[in-house]
Amino acid sequence: MLVKKLICRIFVVAVVMAASTMHLRAQEKLDSMRLVVATMPDDTAKLACYDYICYYIYNVDSAGKYTKLMVDLAQKLNEQRYLALAYGYRARYFLWSAKYSEALDAGVESLNIWDRLDDKFNIALSNMNLAIILTFQGQFESASRYYHISLDEFRETGDSSRISQVLQNLANMNTFVRFYQNAIEYYEQALAIDSLSNNAYGLIADHTGLARVYVNKFKRRRRDSIAEGYLQQAKTHLDTAYYLALPLPNIMEMQQLHNYMALVYMEMAENLTGKEMKAALDSCESHCYALLKLRNDYNLKINRSGIMTMLGRAQLRRGNMDKAWQYLNQAWELENTEHPRKEIKKELLMAFRQYYELKGDYRKANHYIEELVYMLMENSNDEVAARVAQSKSKVEFEHKMRQRALEEYEHELQYKAQAERQRLLLIVIISGLVIITVVILLSSLRRKKLNLQLKHQNVMLDEKNYQLSAAKEELQSQNEQLDRANKSITDSIIYAKHIQEAVIPTPELMQLIFGDCLILLRPCNIVSGDFFWAACVGRYKVLAVADCTGHGVPGALMSMLGASMLNDIISNSDMNSTELQASDVLNKLRLKLIRALRQDLEQTESSTFDGMDVAFVLIDTERHKLQYSGAFRPLVIIRNDELSILEPNRMPIGTYVGKQASFTNHIVDIEPGDTIYAYSDGFTDQFCNTDSFEKFGRRRLYSMLLDNYKKPFDEQHTIFNDTFEKWRRNNPEGVVTEQTDDVLLVGIRV
Repeated sequence: MLVKKLICRIFVVAVVMAASTMHLRAQEKLDSMRLVVATMPDDTAKLACYDYICYYIYNVDSAGKYTKLMVDLAQKLNEQRYLALAYGYRARYFLWSAKYSEALDAGVESLNIWDRLDDKFNIALSNMNLAIILTFQGQFESASRYYHISLDEFRETGDSSRISQVLQNLANMNTFVRFYQNAIEYYEQALAIDSLSNNAYGLIADHTGLARVYVNKFKRRRRDSIAEGYLQQAKTHLDTAYYLALPLPNIMEMQQLHNYMALVYMEMAENLTGKEMKAALDSCESHCYALLKLRNDYNLKINRSGIMTMLGRAQLRRGNMDKAWQYLNQAWELENTEHPRKEIKKELLMAFRQYYELKGDYRKANHYIEELVYMLMENSNDEVAARVAQSKSKVEFEHKMRQRALEEYEHELQYKAQAERQRLLLIVIISGLVIITVVILLSSLRRKKLNLQLKHQNVMLDEKNYQLSAAKEELQSQNEQLDRANKSITDSIIYAKHIQEAVIPTPELMQLIFGDCLILLRPCNIVSGDFFWAACVGRYKVLAVADCTGHGVPGALMSMLGASMLNDIISNSDMNSTELQASDVLNKLRLKLIRALRQDLEQTESSTFDGMDVAFVLIDTERHKLQYSGAFRPLVIIRNDELSILEPNRMPIGTYVGKQASFTNHIVDIEPGDTIYAYSDGFTDQFCNTDSFEKFGRRRLYSMLLDNYKKPFDEQHTIFNDTFEKWRRNNPEGVVTEQTDDVLLVGIRV
């Protein structure tokens, strides 16, 4: 296996070195041109050299220098075509430097010159470049309009490569705003065009873009059954792009490909085991090392923290905790200097959280969960600031467009003035015909009067049509605002779901603690108010199953608060103490929750009684004892086909009406083969779709558990989920009843 891994890395590095050699040859030609142009006189030949340098140069500082020199020389020689090209290169330099306002000014100057020269191709190209700048400013509606103007103009010229490029840019913009289906359609149109013209660079961009779309779709649907298909589609497109890019000297494309290949293999390794997992991790690390070599060779000090995070995740998956710690520490140091995208920092925080969970340090793991929450709050503030900046940029752009329209209007007025002078001269020449004209006018006076009346009626009709059109546009604008607001809220809830999933134990952690186990979790509204929590400290295995007040976002917030408090209580408890009781944990949890929600203040009629129902279990693996304490949630134990129920206290975790008493601590002996279940009330309270609206109830639940407890837990998961769905369709028409609450059922076997 070590030899295979070494061969894989040598192959990737060899490919990168070959591509680097071809790029270095192109760089040598560019360096020679820069030496020659310094000694040339100021003429059009020197302008042509500047054009070559500005077209191929990628260094930002050098691009700023040579684009300025080209603008100055083109203005001096009054070469309008070269001046338009120079402003276009200048706009690209400002875009690289994130100076979007200056980039917009230069792009508009270039477009104005091409308009005066009536150069259709470069007008289309300038419109596309303006759309790219507007996209970086976040003005997506304006950018889309300019992209489609450019697309129509390129279709008139018949330039297939440029049509493909515009379609790719439209797809990139739709990917950024998460309109993934639109992005896929644009990429597929570009792919069809590039396939017909055999455009290798275009095909690489098309397949890389499609892979990026499917990777983003996978990240948003990571735990769904269809997510694996998105990952396979992304890998297929990346393999094709990688095969096409190998013989080409395009370093930027190779960086993208190595980055996405590493990401895809990492995600595949998360769902694999054994040799297949090791092979995926080997491929991931090989692409990471190749990407690092490229960036070191060309001194590209960007996103290295993301690469180190990926290598750290790979070592965590292998179980190499020391190496994982080294890579994650390097990523953290680079993050403080590079300040990468929020998405990269999120991955780093989640990797640290996983590291400390595997080490059993839940307090530090909880710290990184809190960092994730703070980052989410900062993202919300950043989005508000970005929207303000976008609005300001939009106003400045519209002001420039109005100035351009005003200049065109003044030019039109000059043209009309000249035409008026010519008309007056013509009137003088034909003055002899005035008498005949008057006679004709008198004879048609009545007809003109009727025409005026008809014209007036048409004006009134046009005014009404205009009002109707304005009302329609206003209604359409309001609908679009509602759609955007709804999409923003839904995206926020989905992001909250990822954070909640980071808080609750992963299936791997549950299997590490309890072995084979059952986890049936069905949120009612994306995020769940039901949660489970587990830990293994000392000789104790700990399990909590909780049902928080409400569901959706309020329930999810309460669940994260409960998990955090359980982490704190267990971390600060002496787990080797023989006096440790499950009821003590619930008493402490109730006290913490009452203080956190300020329920210890004076209660009034309007006060709320938010809290949670919990079944809490401590398993002493040395003494073979089980402690249970419950707040409204019972515990089911099945042994030798006999079902026993440990009843909870009829009081919640939180404030309630009545005297506050200590929770009861149940202690029972356990034997190998005992099966233990804890559940929320979502399963038993689910209605069927009949006239009686009957609930599923405890009796049916206990019968279902007793009938299936000996089966493997994965088979139980399928049976219980199907039984729940069948109950919701329990009517002659087969109509599905709406899910009434979050559903959680957890089972373990001794």
